[in-house]
Amino acid sequence: MQIRYCALIGVILAVSIGGCRNKPSNPPKKPKVQVHKDLPAIESQGISITWSEKQPDGTAKRLIDLHAETGELSKGSQSGILNRATGKLYKESRARARFSGDVVNASQEKRKVIATGHVTVWSIDPEGGILNANKVTYFIDKDLVLAEGNVTIEYTPPGMKVPLAYGGPVSRMTVNTELKKFHIP
Repeated sequence: MQIRYCALIGVILAVSIGGCRNKPSNPPKKPKVQVHKDLPAIESQGISITWSEKQPDGTAKRLIDLHAETGELSKGSQSGILNRATGKLYKESRARARFSGDVVNASQEKRKVIATGHVTVWSIDPEGGILNANKVTYFIDKDLVLAEGNVTIEYTPPGMKVPLAYGGPVSRMTVNTELKKFHIP
């Protein structure tokens, strides 16, 4: 019986040790990296955006500069909602006007910028034009600014202390980027 008992212990040990032996195994799987394709926007602070387009001669034509304290940019684009924003509007790569607004919705795909809440546009070239409105939409391809809501416009030539011309308030007005030509429907 003692021999059987020893043989039985030997079999148990062999099975136990065999079960504990390192067996070839598959290497551990690497965790999948999650790509957030569904992430609609990226929140950020201190945002600066410049839109330009390549010309046939290889040069870049500047369209607009935007700066904001905070905002949300659409993934993979230079578009989004910008808070406490400022910017410059360009025509033929020359800065023509600068603006500020509480909230700016910039859509590079639609080629337009909508500023809302205490919006002011100042002409750069020529100097002296100031437009104020509740909402301003800049259509890049049309060189057109549509101002809406409590719109005022004034022109004070450089060196003068009082406006030479003043208009408003009106509910709606269209002007060109230089704030030289305007239309009140």
